[in-house]
Amino acid sequence: MNSSTTRLDESEAAAGVILKLPTAPTISSPEPGEYLEYFHKYIALVPGGQCGQELVDQIDIIRDLFAEMDDATARTVHAPYTWSLNQVLGHLVDCERVFGYRAARIASGDATVLSGFDENSFVLAMRYAEARADVLYREWLALRIANLTMFSRLTPVHWAQRGSVAGNVLTARATACIIAGHTTHHTEIVVRRLESA
Repeated sequence: MNSSTTRLDESEAAAGVILKLPTAPTISSPEPGEYLEYFHKYIALVPGGQCGQELVDQIDIIRDLFAEMDDATARTVHAPYTWSLNQVLGHLVDCERVFGYRAARIASGDATVLSGFDENSFVLAMRYAEARADVLYREWLALRIANLTMFSRLTPVHWAQRGSVAGNVLTARATACIIAGHTTHHTEIVVRRLESA
């Protein structure tokens, strides 16, 4: 799939979503030492050298899961999970925003040590449990398009830049691949939850 096949509907156009997506950026797979070992479980979910295409392809995946999800389904918590499906999507919104910001800071050569964030506190504070899935989807989509647009203009020099998050090394390249793998991780769980509901 390329950018021209990604589907955006009329409501997204009316909301001001950019209709022409950037071409999938070329992002090589990060090497060990470019990220905290904890993140390997996400990076391992991204096919080698396919991070950019995965980021584009996930737009249709997230859209199919959430754009038309009814409130009852979106607000359901399936044991043993502790978040509703809405809260999972809200978490993806937060991570898209936070990791996109980290990628921008690191790619620019900013040596400032960036802080971590508490995903559970974010999910509660942002009241995702009460939100509508279609609205959260549009927020996520706007952030993903913004990140893809930024990623599309980065050079190999940008991607190799090293930064520090909570005292741990992170490259711009690893940050982008973590976004992709983390999104895959959660969408696979959402699919399993919906299939077993």
